Amino acid sequence: MPRSPNAKDLPLSVRLENVLFLSDMATCRKLPPGPVSEAAAIFSCHRNTVYKLWSGRTTIAVQRLSHRSRPRALTDGELKVKIEAAPEESRTTLRCIAASTRVARTQLFRRLKERSVV
Repeated sequence: MPRSPNAKDLPLSVRLENVLFLSDMATCRKLPPGPVSEAAAIFSCHRNTVYKLWSGRTTIAVQRLSHRSRPRALTDGELKVKIEAAPEESRTTLRCIAASTRVARTQLFRRLKERSVV
């Protein structure tokens, strides 16, 4: 039975099991006809997914367990220092603060909303 459309990606453990299963059947790094469909039935995923895993088997070992977001450009302390260093008259609006500190207005708004910079 295939995965539902809203299902998450296959866990790393299932990917590794799948590749190990196929590598047992491979000879000289080539698969004979049949094991891809058999693995798809065993691990309940589509044969294209199994083939994709077999094709990219070298990258499975280095994949991260979780998705990581982009690191913040400025820490809260650095942002506070930049805002405090800006002249008093240019701290009246968010737009003025963004222009004087050269920090994106959306980032300033988000940080103020989080109350990390007050």
